[in-house]
Amino acid sequence: MAYLFTYHQVMARFLDFWCSFKFRETSHSFTHFQNEDYLGSQHHQPGLIPMGRSGIRIQHCFNILGIERSRDNKGWELRQTAAYHSYDLIEGRALWVVLKGDNTMRRRLETTTEESIKKGDAPLQSVHASFAQTLTDHLLIMQWCVENWESYAEGLERKYASLSGVADHAPVDDLADDIAIIKQHEKVDITPGSPLKQQTSGLEKSPESPGFARRLSMKVTGLSTVTQVEPPPRKVEHVRMEGLVQFDELQSLSSLAKSLGEAVSAITQNRRVLAQIREYYRELVNSEGFKRHVPKSTMKLCKQAASEFAMKIGRLEDDLANYEGNLKTILHGVERTETMYNGILQYQSMRTAKYFAESSEKSTEIMKGWTQEMHEKTMSMHVITVFTLIFLPGTFVATIFSSGIISFGQDGGPGFGSAMGAWKVRLAALKLFASVLYISQGPVTY
Repeated sequence: MAYLFTYHQVMARFLDFWCSFKFRETSHSFTHFQNEDYLGSQHHQPGLIPMGRSGIRIQHCFNILGIERSRDNKGWELRQTAAYHSYDLIEGRALWVVLKGDNTMRRRLETTTEESIKKGDAPLQSVHASFAQTLTDHLLIMQWCVENWESYAEGLERKYASLSGVADHAPVDDLADDIAIIKQHEKVDITPGSPLKQQTSGLEKSPESPGFARRLSMKVTGLSTVTQVEPPPRKVEHVRMEGLVQFDELQSLSSLAKSLGEAVSAITQNRRVLAQIREYYRELVNSEGFKRHVPKSTMKLCKQAASEFAMKIGRLEDDLANYEGNLKTILHGVERTETMYNGILQYQSMRTAKYFAESSEKSTEIMKGWTQEMHEKTMSMHVITVFTLIFLPGTFVATIFSSGIISFGQDGGPGFGSAMGAWKVRLAALKLFASVLYISQGPVTY
């Protein structure tokens, strides 16, 4: 290969394109156009005439990107084609070196050349015919970078449509309202002993009467239980807000956006290379070097061929621009859907936080009510205790005197006035009272 490149004086910059064809994990994604022309009088080399070359030549190299089916035919892959071209303006001889990973370009060039010969076109030995043929070969190579983009864009659009339905049509507000309803149902499920109050057609269904233990607890504590209202039915069945957006869908959207970005970049670079080649030939046929070496009789035909060539390249650029616009539209839709998905997740977090904040506020209000009720009951107990302490000594004394342990008067008389007499204490009764009092208090330990 080094010998062939040296023999044909291939420009050194083409080696950069040559070296880009290697095993790689990701597709090659850059395009370039380089040219080196030798049209000055000093570039004429008489020693090359026996080899059919004069040394007066134009040469350039470029690469373009295209989309093709993968080897397993299950997806698409971004691939490149690189080409080197030189053309001798004196001898009318052209050289092509085309690099591609398969035989697509070789078959196309061979088929086109054979068809041109069969049609009996102008002899390729003439400068005009050979120059026009090189332009046709350029178009044949450049046509490849315009193919398959429509099918590729349609596939990406179908994939995007399958991912954007949730963001475009999901009842997000209804699902957000169901967050509180679902939480209430879960709370009822984990507290089966809580009384429920059902509301049907405006009529309340009384809860079942609490058991004896619960009634006794309510009487002792003075606290009433909280009656839970049965939650209303969900607005959207079988779907939850947290299940609306799955992480694998976000990953698929990200992968789709990456593929679209790569496709847009490839088309943009192809358009740039095509525009550079079009501008290059437009300037070439009007340059002094080209006029110096091309006969005037042929100049007009070469300019006409270059004009038609530029027009055809413009059509290819328009096709690429249409595909680029379509892909950008899909890309904007993917970015919008990603924004919608992120908005749904944020809205879900906001509504969930709102529910818990409201639940916390309700719980706080309930606790405040219980605290106030406990405070009132405690004050009542304090009042009862004070009055008990006030009346307890009198009750104790009245009990002592009414029991007959201590008596006044004589012979059981009323004991008033002068007949009151002295106190009489019944020691046996007093001992019995002291024994009962001691037993009821229990032994005192220190």
